Amino acid sequence: MRNKFFEIIGGNKLNGTIRNQTSKNASLPILAASLISDDVVKLYKLPNITDIINMKKLLTNIGVEIVENGCQTTINPKFAQNNKMD
Repeated sequence: MRNKFFEIIGGNKLNGTIRNQTSKNASLPILAASLISDDVVKLYKLPNITDIINMKKLLTNIGVEIVENGCQTTINPKFAQNNKMD
């Protein structure tokens, strides 16, 4: 049986690649988690559905740079702004 979550224990720099299902329920938390990365995040085969499209718009609205090239989505959170939402 496959793990249903990724556990990250601090203290060490993360590096590497993981293979994940290309479902909305897997993709949305990964998109949100890209905000805490110090590096560019590359995701492949994100589903083209309303929830994912809206999350990418939300990230772009707070300054995250998102570039799509074929099946690859590159997320650069470097310029994300820490804005309070009403």
